[in-house]
Amino acid sequence: RRDPFDDDPWESTVAVKKFMTGSCCTDNFTTEFRTLAQLFHPNIVTMLGYGNIGNDRCLISDYHEKSLAVEIEECREEGKFLSPGIFLNYVIGFTKGLSYLHSADIFHGDLKPENLLIDGNELKISDFGLSTKFYDELKKVHLRGTARYMAPEQYTSAEMKFADLNKCDVWAFGVVVWEMITCQIPFSDTEEHALPYRI
Repeated sequence: RRDPFDDDPWESTVAVKKFMTGSCCTDNFTTEFRTLAQLFHPNIVTMLGYGNIGNDRCLISDYHEKSLAVEIEECREEGKFLSPGIFLNYVIGFTKGLSYLHSADIFHGDLKPENLLIDGNELKISDFGLSTKFYDELKKVHLRGTARYMAPEQYTSAEMKFADLNKCDVWAFGVVVWEMITCQIPFSDTEEHALPYRI
C-alpha cells in the first residue's frame, strides 16, 4: 500500500473496473458510480476516479491483493481452514461495512466472496452494480444477484420494503460466513435452477 507521505505520490497501484458498452453495463456503471461516490468507510472499497477506455466506461478504485473467494479456494485446495483470528477479523469487517451500508439506506444485492476484497487482514465490500438506494417505503425492485447467495424472497418478490431488502443482504452475509467457516461451496449438491425449492 502506498505511503501517503511518499515523495512520489503518483506511483501507486490501482484497480480499474471496465464496463463494456451496452445498456445493462451502462446502468451498472451509473449505479456503482453513484453509490460509491457517497460512501466512505474502511470496510468499503474506495472510488478514486472514473473515465473511459475507448468506448467503455471504467471506475478506478484502491487496489487489493485478492478476493475472499480466492482465499477460500486456496484453503480448500490445501485442505485447510481460515485461522480463527483471520476469520474473526473478516467477519467483524464485513459486519461493520454492511451495517454502514444499511445505515446509509443502501441495499447491496450481490454479496458473495468474489465481491469481498482482501488487503492484508482487512476485508472490504465491493461491486455495487446491483445496489439499490431506498427512497420510498415500498418500491418496485427487480431483484438480481448470485443464485447461491440469494434469499428465498429474492426468487419470488417484485415489491419489497427496504427492511426486507436488508434481510436479503443479511441472508447473503450468513451464507458467506458459513462458507468462510467450512471453505465449502454453499448448496454445492443442488443445481442452480433447483435452489428455490431447496432453500
